[in-house]
Amino acid sequence: MYPSPGSQLAQAESGFTVTIQSGQGGGKTLSVANSSGGSLLKRSFVSTDHVYWVETSYGDDAPGQDANYGDDAYILTDAQGYITQK
Repeated sequence: MYPSPGSQLAQAESGFTVTIQSGQGGGKTLSVANSSGGSLLKRSFVSTDHVYWVETSYGDDAPGQDANYGDDAYILTDAQGYITQK
């Protein structure tokens, strides 16, 4: 999803509001909230990192909602592909 979103990102993020904002010194902040506005996480990362959104089952997703938040996750990797946060 960062630096370039994949073609299935909108479907995978269904039920979530995901934002990536620029910060000072080239840093970025990933914020995720559920469809009712509840904040689920906020993580900082550097602009050379990559952010991946993992959706293990599309079966519980309807447009704009997700019935099971437990099958969704994010992964941050550094520029070399090593996982830095999950």
